[in-house]
Amino acid sequence: MICARSAHLHTGQRPDQAAYQGLIHDRIRSRGPSRSKTSCANGGIHTCMLVLIGATPEGKKELLGFRTGMRESAQSWKELLVDLKARGLSIAPEIAVGDGALGFWRALDEAFPSTRHQRCWQHKTLNVLDKLPKSVQPNAHGDLREIWLSPNRAAAEAAMATFAEKYAPKYQKAVDCLLKDRDVLLTFFDFPAEHMWTSGNRGGRLIVR
Repeated sequence: MICARSAHLHTGQRPDQAAYQGLIHDRIRSRGPSRSKTSCANGGIHTCMLVLIGATPEGKKELLGFRTGMRESAQSWKELLVDLKARGLSIAPEIAVGDGALGFWRALDEAFPSTRHQRCWQHKTLNVLDKLPKSVQPNAHGDLREIWLSPNRAAAEAAMATFAEKYAPKYQKAVDCLLKDRDVLLTFFDFPAEHMWTSGNRGGRLIVR
């Protein structure tokens, strides 16, 4: 699955000591009371730990930086990205992977305007399944896997169209949730498979788990 949560991290290397092909963003939520204003979950200020992970062309994932910030705040993410650039991350990563946190993507476009966007398939899958009855979810999960495990973009687009045709009559919200991010869900197909980071299946594809 294309997501930061599958990363096996190596630490202790500064950004200026390696070239990173990919950048993965994630957040660590507060484990305090659900009503706490420091929670990244429901309500409040949505404060949490913002995390950036670098992926080398060889597939190694390294923790680049982290800081406390606001989930949807472009400024919080920009401060972290600017700090990484100041420590030597001067070459823009080719691709960045993350969920739909709009603040991160706005900050990324300012810091590294040439970096391509790739939406996290784990988060997207959970969001789509959440809009389906539990009885339908197992089959739908398999259909979603067929999309990101496709051998090329054309096959992925065909699988996505099949998903839409199959579920739209009864579950239009689930289909809309998928299709609204169609382009940024399939970005990784534009990169040579041998250049993508992998963690298991379909050797060479981007962070598959």
